Amino acid sequence: MRRKLLMVVFAITLPVGMLLATQTAASARSPLSGTGTLSCTGAGGKIKLRPGWVSSTSNSISVPSTATFAVSFNGCSSTGGNITTKAFAGHLSGSVVFPTDYCSTTLGGTVALQAGSPLQITWNSQARIGPATLAPSSLSLTSLTGALTPGTGSTLTFSHQTVKGSFSAKTLSGQLDSYVSICSTQSIRTIPISGGYLSQP
Repeated sequence: MRRKLLMVVFAITLPVGMLLATQTAASARSPLSGTGTLSCTGAGGKIKLRPGWVSSTSNSISVPSTATFAVSFNGCSSTGGNITTKAFAGHLSGSVVFPTDYCSTTLGGTVALQAGSPLQITWNSQARIGPATLAPSSLSLTSLTGALTPGTGSTLTFSHQTVKGSFSAKTLSGQLDSYVSICSTQSIRTIPISGGYLSQP
């Protein structure tokens, strides 16, 4: 009788132990919010425009243009926080709406963007907090400053924009560089990104 009782207790205890081990492993795998000061030193990818940007001389009526981001940031690191890996990368995705499709306007100064959903930055598996991965960051872009240098390229910069999720203690600034340098009469539908950075000033 006593032996049977011990066997019953063992049978009950074993699943509970397995359950606790499973919960601990799942907790270790769950993404955690990253803290500290973020910095990424490189970027690449593209921005798709719909409708494409044109010169004002080729289009008498300005219309809003949606810019969809697919940009990867590399050379990322974080100081003064909980990140335990030295280098990682992230992918920026989502869309913003420019109030005009005039290239000379969008690349001629600061443009207030129309309200939309925040952009998502998903951090790759190399970004770790111990055994756990990083939760994404949510970037709310309210304005972008465009600059055009004929023969060299163009840049889109943003400064002190709100970020939530990982690295939310400070605002986020950044720049996206492209070798596209001319606002032609033909529609520019894709902006290739050849460099850039992210920082938390």
